[in-house]
Amino acid sequence: PDPNLTYAHELVAKMGLRPDGSAAPPPAGDAPALPTLGAANDGDGDRNMIAGAGFFVTPSDSMALILDNWEAIPHFANRGGPKGAARSMPSSAALDAVATA
Repeated sequence: PDPNLTYAHELVAKMGLRPDGSAAPPPAGDAPALPTLGAANDGDGDRNMIAGAGFFVTPSDSMALILDNWEAIPHFANRGGPKGAARSMPSSAALDAVATA
């Protein structure tokens, strides 16, 4: 299924988010800190969701975020960067903006 707030509910909760995507109140007491980064994909990799501590990136914008920050992703950094990107139904205009930058 599409990695979104509904189907990736375990990741959403772990990242300190409510089911609607808003930030949940911080844990009380000595609860462990929220993870810095979380991600989910649909299995064939054409739809992704990225989450940070208390925020998420929609599947349609996640590819743009990945391409804009490829230097920080070892898979791409070790190979000299992404070889290309294709706009598809799940992507957004954000990918166009990154590709032309």
